[in-house]
Amino acid sequence: MIGPDAYLCTAYPVEDEEYYIYKFEALANAATAHHMLLYGCDGEPLSTESIWDCPGMCKNGWSTIMFAWAKNAPPTVLHKGVALRVGKNTSIKTIVLQVHYAKIFKDSEPTDHSGLKIYTTFQKPQFVAGIFLLASYWFQIPPQVSSYPVDISCTFQKEKSIFPFAYRTHAHCDSKCMCFAWLVVQCVCLCMK
Repeated sequence: MIGPDAYLCTAYPVEDEEYYIYKFEALANAATAHHMLLYGCDGEPLSTESIWDCPGMCKNGWSTIMFAWAKNAPPTVLHKGVALRVGKNTSIKTIVLQVHYAKIFKDSEPTDHSGLKIYTTFQKPQFVAGIFLLASYWFQIPPQVSSYPVDISCTFQKEKSIFPFAYRTHAHCDSKCMCFAWLVVQCVCLCMK
């Protein structure tokens, strides 16, 4: 039996070739899989088992989130000429899929086959995509407060240009409205009614 809040992982090595990922398609249903995260490791996965109980993904501890899926989201297709670079000559040598199950599975239930279909090409795109993960863990919202700002920011200090084209929020039930600004020129607010 798989208990509630189980996290199961599986890994796929990609160190032999250089791949460019341009589309992610979840093969899952939110009634079974609460969410899925795709991680990149700079070496071997934490386990040699085909499926293992994880919070840990990578043997040396370094990992980066490459993709996230939840709530029966449709496939994610990157813009034409944009792809994530993985494999040979990159820092990502193994990809690990983590599936979070928020329900209890009884032994009598059929085996779950949730997964992720990843579309790749060997053709180098015009632009290589990357992910900046911004998070704030150390705050406490006081009771009876209708608005409480939590600021998260970063500075990009490279000699290259970046073009933000997407963002994803994650606040569970702690937020009804989130605002995002970049380059202090554009601002977007997402509010639940």
